[in-house]
Amino acid sequence: MLRELIVKIALFEAAACTEYYVVSAIWGAGGGGLALGRPSGNPCPEVVAQRRSGDDGIPVIFSSSDSNDGVVRLSSDINIEFVPLRPRLCGTATVWKIDDYDHSAGKWWVITDGIKGNPAADTLTSWFRIEKGGCSWLQT
Repeated sequence: MLRELIVKIALFEAAACTEYYVVSAIWGAGGGGLALGRPSGNPCPEVVAQRRSGDDGIPVIFSSSDSNDGVVRLSSDINIEFVPLRPRLCGTATVWKIDDYDHSAGKWWVITDGIKGNPAADTLTSWFRIEKGGCSWLQT
């Protein structure tokens, strides 16, 4: 559940189309990086899951809504996409999107199969922002 994960990025700006690892800012018991996962009983689409401590997960690419800008800036609209490292069981895109609300946990799921680019009302669930939160960076 992504809202609880703290993302620590060393710079205020990230280069678009460059690979990054998204890991917990809390070392040790905070868990590892983010990767593709499968919820039990439903293999597709894949979900964004946190790995164990010591596992950096799968790299991601940040893409800005402004295709002419090679920089991802704070508070700008971005797509987040896993870099495919292996053949995948699901034939879906690796772009992240917000999916079903889990009423029992009170949280939203972040899954893959989002739409890259094309900012519009029908692609709203595929857009994210990186915002500064206290001393760390919080992905919302």
